[in-house]
Amino acid sequence: MTTHRYVHICQSIKGLHKKHNEDNFLTIDDERFNLYAIFDGVGSALNSKKATDLAKEFIIANYTKYFSSQIKLDELMYDCNNYIINSRVKEPFTTYCVIVLFKSSPNEATYSYMGDSRIYLISKRFIEQITTDDKVHLSNVVTKCLGMNTLGNYDFYQKSINITDENLLLCTDGFYCFLEEDRMKFFEIFNKKNLKSVQEEIISIVSNRNKDDATFVLIR
Repeated sequence: MTTHRYVHICQSIKGLHKKHNEDNFLTIDDERFNLYAIFDGVGSALNSKKATDLAKEFIIANYTKYFSSQIKLDELMYDCNNYIINSRVKEPFTTYCVIVLFKSSPNEATYSYMGDSRIYLISKRFIEQITTDDKVHLSNVVTKCLGMNTLGNYDFYQKSINITDENLLLCTDGFYCFLEEDRMKFFEIFNKKNLKSVQEEIISIVSNRNKDDATFVLIR
C-alpha cells in the first residue's frame, strides 16, 4: 500500500507585550497518520497557558484510543475538555484546531476546531479559510473554547475535506492578522518550493511585530 509522507514547518513567536507565550502546538508522526494541533490560550483567562499544556498533555497520552477502526476526533476533543475541567484549574481556557491526515488516504483530511484559531487551505490559486470563528461579531470575545464547563458533546464535531496538492495551514489569531493584512504576499510565500525559505520569510514578517503570540503549522 502506498503511503504519503507529510512534511511541515512550525513556529510559535511570543507576543511583544506578553510576559509568556500562551500559545502551544503539537505534531505527532504515527505510523498510520500525522496529527497536528495548535492551541491559543485565551488572554483574559487566569490559566490560559496551563490550559494549552493540559490539552496537549491529554492528546499525547490518549490519541491512539480514538483512531482505531474510525476517526473520533470529536470525541477526543470532548474528552480533552472534560480532562481540563477536572484538573480543577481556575479559568483554563484555550482555543484549538486539530487535523488528522492518514498516510494511506492522502486525499482526505479530518479536522476539528473551536474558538478563533483557524485552518486555511492553500492551493496554487487561492487561500481559503475552512474553519469558522466562534466569537462575538467584530470583537475578540470567543463564545466557545476548551475549559468551559457549559459545553456538551454536541459542541464538538469533526469535518472532512478532500485535498490534492494543497497545503494546510493551522494558525492562531496572532499570526493570521498578518496573513489577512496581505494575503497576496503570504500566498506567494506559501507556494515557494523550499520550506526552509518559507519559514524564514514568514518569521521575518511576523517576528518583532506581533503584539500577540503568533503560532503556525504549515503542512504539505
